[in-house]
Amino acid sequence: MGARDAWGQQARVNATDPGYTATDLNENRGTQTVQEGTEAIVELATRGGKGPTGTFINRSGVAPFWPGLFMANRVLAAENQNTVP
Repeated sequence: MGARDAWGQQARVNATDPGYTATDLNENRGTQTVQEGTEAIVELATRGGKGPTGTFINRSGVAPFWPGLFMANRVLAAENQNTVP
């Protein structure tokens, strides 16, 4: 069972990371321009309901998603203690 919108249609759920973008918020110390920082956001916004779901992307493509890494570390820790997380 996937996510559904208000009309019962399958919804696509994705997330994006704009990266360390030079803005007023960080006193323009970011390593990329605002245009570069918005590339992944525009990519998701213009998919038009097509494409994959459950992805986490940045301007380079699919990015590592830290909660998965957190869960993997929990599993490894549990295995080292002979317990189940």
